[in-house]
Parts: sequence; structure tokens; C-alpha cells
Amino acid sequence: MTAATHSEFARGLDAFNDQAFFECHDILEGLWLVAPPDWRPFYQGIIQAAAAFVHWQRGETTGIVKLLDSALTKLAPYEPLAMGLDVSNFRLQLARAHRYFTAPTATLAGFPSADLPHLVLAPPALAERPNR
Repeated sequence: MTAATHSEFARGLDAFNDQAFFECHDILEGLWLVAPPDWRPFYQGIIQAAAAFVHWQRGETTGIVKLLDSALTKLAPYEPLAMGLDVSNFRLQLARAHRYFTAPTATLAGFPSADLPHLVLAPPALAERPNR
């Protein structure tokens, strides 16, 4: 990963963690467009997770579960770590949100913002290990 790509990737992660999900989507889409084919699903998974929470922020139920399903599937091959991101941890958080939104009693307003997933970078020693 080039320094410029790393910087943009970090900016996208920060946007996600700041609940600026639409901004995260835009930033990572720029990286996805130029990514090697084997890394495109990785970016797509994060982008789809961000898009799911754009729907949540807008109070739109349509699409949340489908986007979370797709994000979970696309990110699975990149576990446990990819580009320094703790993918396993992120997928666990997405799965919790998915369980909430698929429950018969789920409401958009009832989903606590404290339960929003966070993108966590692995410690440098772990992040340097290639996973693919």
C-alpha cells in the first residue's frame, strides 16, 4: 500500500468511526476504483457497512440488512487482519448489528448509537503480517 493510499484508507476509517458514514463511503469508493481486483471486495465490504449505517442515520429501514449481509460476506475472506484492520473484530460488530436489525422487534430508533461498529487497527506488530 502506498503512503497516499494508506493515508486515504486511514481517513476513511476515521470517517466511519466518527459516524460520517457517507463520507467514509465516498473516500473508500475512490480507493476501491483503483484497487487490484483481489482487494476490491475488501473495500466493498467496508463501503457496504458504511452504506447500511447511512440508511440507519436517515431513518430508512430498506437496505440495512441486505447491505450488512453483503458486507459480512465480502469481508470474511480477509479475516483476521487486512491492511492493518482487525477484520475479525469488525465482522463480529457487524454481526451484532445484523442480529439486532433482523429481530422482529427491531426499530431504527431503538438501535443504540453506542453499538455502532468501529474499525479498529491492529497493533503494528500484528498488522504487518500478511494474511493473504
